[in-house]
Amino acid sequence: MQQGPLRAILASPDARNAENSKFEMLFLRFRENEERENLSPFEHLVSIGELYKTLASGADKLTVVAFAKKIGVHESLVSRARSVFAAQDQILNVFGNVYDMSFRDLQEALASLERRTNPSPNRRQSPES
Repeated sequence: MQQGPLRAILASPDARNAENSKFEMLFLRFRENEERENLSPFEHLVSIGELYKTLASGADKLTVVAFAKKIGVHESLVSRARSVFAAQDQILNVFGNVYDMSFRDLQEALASLERRTNPSPNRRQSPES
């Protein structure tokens, strides 16, 4: 019995496994970089934010507390990281060398960006003469 040429069958992994694989790869990269290099606060927060986004996209309801426990950080850091990750392009474009910014500098940068995009409605305008 002769058979035709062998053909490969490619099956796409289900979305959940692909997202978990991406998360695991990002998590390993994060831990390796964290141990090997002295990550700047900006790099640290962007990495955590990216990890959260990757894992949350495949999870039914991922809580910040569960995620923080999974990667071994405090939940307040996760919240800050999500904000920095979401605004990373703006931060890079508006501020100087973000790699020299402290956690406090980044918090102030986020507040500054927020004020720029959502000016306070309670501010009084100067009366016209």
